[in-house]
Amino acid sequence: MYNSQTEKILPLKPNKGSLKGINFKYESGLQGILKTNKKVSKISFYILFSCFFTLLTSENSYSAMNNYKIDAKLNSKQRSLSGTEEIIIYNNSKENLDTIFLSLGLNNSYDTKISITEVTNSDNTILPSNIYRYRYLGKEIEDRAIYQVSLPSILAPNESITLKIKFDVSNLAKINGIIFFDDNINNIFTSNWYPRVINFEDGVWKKKDIDSNNYDLNLIINEDEFPIASAIELNTENLKTGGNKKITYKIDKSRSFSLAVSNYISSETDQTKDGNIIKLYYKNNKASKFNKSILASAKEIMEFYYKIFGFYPYKQLAILPGNNALKGGYANTNMVILHQNYEKFENFKEFEYDLKWNLAYYIAQQYFGHYVGESGEYPKWITSGASLYLANYYVREKNIKVDYFNKVIKNYVDAARSGFNTQIFQTTDEIKNTDFDWENIIEKGKSAQIFKLLEYRLGRKTLLDSLKEITIKYANSFVNYNKFESVLETQSNKKLDSFFAQWVKENKRLDYAVTKIVQNKIGNKYQVKITVKKLGKISMPVSLAITFKNGNKVFQLWEGDRSEAELTYEYNDKVKSVQLDPAETLPDIDLSNNKLDAFDI
Repeated sequence: MYNSQTEKILPLKPNKGSLKGINFKYESGLQGILKTNKKVSKISFYILFSCFFTLLTSENSYSAMNNYKIDAKLNSKQRSLSGTEEIIIYNNSKENLDTIFLSLGLNNSYDTKISITEVTNSDNTILPSNIYRYRYLGKEIEDRAIYQVSLPSILAPNESITLKIKFDVSNLAKINGIIFFDDNINNIFTSNWYPRVINFEDGVWKKKDIDSNNYDLNLIINEDEFPIASAIELNTENLKTGGNKKITYKIDKSRSFSLAVSNYISSETDQTKDGNIIKLYYKNNKASKFNKSILASAKEIMEFYYKIFGFYPYKQLAILPGNNALKGGYANTNMVILHQNYEKFENFKEFEYDLKWNLAYYIAQQYFGHYVGESGEYPKWITSGASLYLANYYVREKNIKVDYFNKVIKNYVDAARSGFNTQIFQTTDEIKNTDFDWENIIEKGKSAQIFKLLEYRLGRKTLLDSLKEITIKYANSFVNYNKFESVLETQSNKKLDSFFAQWVKENKRLDYAVTKIVQNKIGNKYQVKITVKKLGKISMPVSLAITFKNGNKVFQLWEGDRSEAELTYEYNDKVKSVQLDPAETLPDIDLSNNKLDAFDI
């Protein structure tokens, strides 16, 4: 992993003219456990990479699609790759540039290493370049995750320069006979297998999710090997020498490009009624008996989401096997990796339900997380919550008996009860250094709870219409707190600033209690006075289930905006008990005071 101790010390070389303001973080695709982090730049750049690396710009100035081109050759026996990439950098800032920085993220993680062998300009002049060095406590230290290139001359505003990079990758990840070129967008320090631009500003390495771009790739592999890609395969050419073949790929409007290569892979193909291709890659082992279920489930889910959004973001979805010792999986752009520990399930129905939930979640991430991105400066609660909500909506509609959605919410509620700081507006740079499982508690659990509450307040249709509108307005771009709130308020015609202030900006807790029931018979009616209290700091409308002695029930609503209230009603029968939030929609941190028996008073 990248050493965070290096993040706040001054480098030897960088100055104010060194691609100031660029900012990254990506998720480890192989492990699927690290999350994103981004601080948006204040200075606008337009950086066109005609290779595999990222276009970066300033806040509210995300650039148009860019074309990436890379030529690479794989040596599977040595698990190594040799590649070239070309970079055209346009300086749209107001400052002079003299240095470019590249991230070699895998140099500090796992076993995979990236090395740059040569950097030249358009005249094929070799440029001075080296591993980044900095001073700390009087010593010069190398950071082998960062590479710096000195430009041959000052790059003034509105000027451009072409750089050509030759690089090698060793010890590529290999799992169950499959070599992974994992290009997950969420953690540049652990997953990129090719050099990317990175910037140093104000003593901090800036990290930023990548914009969507258009990709072209020429990959040379052994003629007996089978490639897996998140892109469309355009052409395969058997080369005359070396027993190799060259595959040409293309994908447009994608945030990343992932590949895998194996000698042991076969494929099956299906297509949704809307024309989207599903390619299932599998190994010919006992797990292949589940192929039919995987393809059928993926097709059903894609068509389900198509009815909501009117489109699927990409022309093709690739599904491939992951680790056979793990359950679940993870998602890359246009690709789902399913771990193959299928035999751990007690019966086929349990497997099928688990499969459908996972596919629903990972395919939802194609819409929210890849097609619509989120910066990651704070926990990615919008795209994570949207993906979890959509997956839960699917399993509810299909009557699939899994409870993953409420399980992740329980993680949040348990943490809130224990006094943890679950505020969303705390940067991931700050929170990642604490002994706190914030990814599951905040980024998943609290975000799922927020979406559950939004459905409760706005209605399912309004929330789904809002999500659809977000995919239209912020396609291949980024959504943030203000944009999300604005879309919801427009769709619902309701002000939600107090709701978001409580649940996103602050670390408040919700705790309601029913403390007293008094009832008197007046004529043929019973007058009932119910005392309710707000013990926490959050105000939310809360329902009351009033149960009568004869077993019937009625429901009332309290706005929950006062510290204490006496609610008065008249009924024909005597009240037996009162329960707050009977459906347990709200994340009340103390359920013991939510129900009161009238006859105990």
